[in-house]
Amino acid sequence: MRSASFFGHFLYGTAEGALCDPLDVRWDQRHEEQRQHGQHAGRAVRRLGATCDPTIVNVQSLTMRTGSRATAEERRRAVIRSAVTVFARSGYETSPVTRVAEHAGISSAYVMKLFPRKIDLFVAAIGDCYDRILDELAEAAEEAGDAETDEILNRMGARYAELIGDRDLLLLQVQALASTQLPEVASAVRDGVGRITSLVVSRARADASQAQHFLARGQLCHLLTAIDAFDTDADWANSLTKGFRHSPAS
Repeated sequence: MRSASFFGHFLYGTAEGALCDPLDVRWDQRHEEQRQHGQHAGRAVRRLGATCDPTIVNVQSLTMRTGSRATAEERRRAVIRSAVTVFARSGYETSPVTRVAEHAGISSAYVMKLFPRKIDLFVAAIGDCYDRILDELAEAAEEAGDAETDEILNRMGARYAELIGDRDLLLLQVQALASTQLPEVASAVRDGVGRITSLVVSRARADASQAQHFLARGQLCHLLTAIDAFDTDADWANSLTKGFRHSPAS
């Protein structure tokens, strides 16, 4: 399903282990047991919900699909995508690393090997969120070619509206803003907002006023979507949502 359209017509460890360490052995044993008993490897995902990227559900389902063991990079990506989902839905303070590990289908020890501190994992999830936003906005701008600034911003905004149909991607940004008292988080959010602004200015040739409007409208849409203002029958909600196109988030 498509999500809210922002502007109406437009919106804007441990030490390095051996190549085959005990963690790998334990993971292979779990996978083989599930295969033999016909269990679906994505059961942890069904408990907590699908990850933001449908092509990377968790390590177990990835291996079941490809018929080979996941690489270290694939495991790292699966952990980060699971972190996006878990932190988006439960927040930073109340989400233990064990929950992320369960969602990813990887042992907690292996997750901590990749990210020794929970905040490192949260920052990685924030970075992944902004990476995906930037990729989509850049692609939309590229498709607009040499169009006028308003048309480029229109396309970028429409693409972003589609992107946050993934409510986890939306809520992770909200959770990150709520945790900016932590210097590492504040730095990650500042970097992400800076990269979006730089893209808007450089690719869409937006001036300061247009860039401010683009981001301000985006933040308003975040707020309205997060508090379900589109489904609230009240004068104040009608005033704030007027001019926005909205359909339920996926």
